[in-house]
Amino acid sequence: MGCFYMYLIYHPVMGRRLIANKLEKKLDFFRKANENYHFTKQEGGLLSLYFITAISFIVTFVEVNLFKFNLIGSVPFRLHIYGPSHLLISFFELFLVISMVLGKNRSSKEERHRFA
Repeated sequence: MGCFYMYLIYHPVMGRRLIANKLEKKLDFFRKANENYHFTKQEGGLLSLYFITAISFIVTFVEVNLFKFNLIGSVPFRLHIYGPSHLLISFFELFLVISMVLGKNRSSKEERHRFA
């Protein structure tokens, strides 16, 4: 289920230009979004964090199923690594999103001052 959620987040980020291309004929917003599109470092960081999260979901899923079928005796990844790693990933995501927001506000203020 976790990988499905990661796909729901990953798909719009990677496919937003294609989505904007298809919808630009219907709404002016998507035409402007398509013209002003550029891939930022923060988006690349978010995608790498999403990939790491998906890998940890898969490892945890396999480990728990192996434990469930009595093929391994314990779940060390789930007990010791899964929680702290997702906490760190959440903090990194928070900082990346904040830097994206602050970067857009800063660039829009600079544009206002340039043209004023």
